[in-house]
Amino acid sequence: NATSARAYFDDNFLQVIARGTEVATNSLGFGIGILQDYLNDKLEENADRRAVELSKLLTRLGPSFIKIGQSLSIRTDLLS
Repeated sequence: NATSARAYFDDNFLQVIARGTEVATNSLGFGIGILQDYLNDKLEENADRRAVELSKLLTRLGPSFIKIGQSLSIRTDLLS
């Protein structure tokens, strides 16, 4: 319920901010790598390497992100 969720996040504000920062900083490095590949026309060349990096990133971020990765691996149409 929305009221309970609001109370939880209000009570744990710093924890929520810390987790958001962790996700953002971990993801930023991966995003920069993809951008570099795009700008240098090396998306295909580095695809396998980026796949391994993404797998490690999702594992590091935790179970919810692992589940998102599993869903995306099955539903590749969501990425195109």
